[in-house]
Amino acid sequence: MNEKFIQRSLTTLVGLPIVILIIWINSYKNIPILVIFTSIIAFFAIYEICKMAKKENIHINPIITSSWGAILIFSATGIHSNINLNIVYLWLLAKISLLLLLLGISKLDKKSRTLFWIISICGPFYVSGLLAFAPIIRNLEQNGFEWLLLIFLSTSIGDTFALIFGKFLGKKMLAPSFSPTKTWEGAIANLIGSILTTTIVYELTLSNTSDSIPIIKILLLGVGISIFGQIGDLMESKIKRLLNTKNSSDLIPGHGGVLDRIDSIVFNLPLVYYFLKW
Repeated sequence: MNEKFIQRSLTTLVGLPIVILIIWINSYKNIPILVIFTSIIAFFAIYEICKMAKKENIHINPIITSSWGAILIFSATGIHSNINLNIVYLWLLAKISLLLLLLGISKLDKKSRTLFWIISICGPFYVSGLLAFAPIIRNLEQNGFEWLLLIFLSTSIGDTFALIFGKFLGKKMLAPSFSPTKTWEGAIANLIGSILTTTIVYELTLSNTSDSIPIIKILLLGVGISIFGQIGDLMESKIKRLLNTKNSSDLIPGHGGVLDRIDSIVFNLPLVYYFLKW
């Protein structure tokens, strides 16, 4: 635990400022920096899904499938594309894809060609359909940077609270059929961390804007960020368990793979987008 926690902390200390800087820059001289960065993240996350599937003898071309997912980011955000996916249906498409992905892996024979196509098509839509909300939120007319920063920090700090308190205090399993390590104590710690971070970041960066939001709604948003983030984490854990994999990869020291790192955040992106729109 100590070694992993040190690795995780060091990775966060290095990676967090870089990610915040990219979110802040967004674009430079008509180059969509954030969209490109998001596409790269989607590419690696989908690549990991393909590699996990390969361990179960489901042979999917990782380059083609991952590239398709990266292209979806550009299509969903309308950048350099004639295929601007309707944002109203993007969230539903992603969630349906995730459901089909879970059902397909759990119900179909590993040699089934249907399963091959389910992972090839639904994997990219699950990852990119949710992750595309990052540049979409950043490009909102007002305070896109602040809201995206709030999502990123609230989700990350909530996960950190869950990791620390769940490890030392966790006794009662949260959802053992999905994840063998998640506990109710960790989930409650995640809830507290998400609510605190959401409220603090909002008060520091957004409370004085012209479109200020009542504090009760911000507290409820913190609850939502915790719940949706943990659902996203559990869904990805279920995929890994069905594919007999502990981590999606070892690319990020202390965190596992890219998919391990974004599983909670991608669920919270559309949550906050629709919170702001509705």
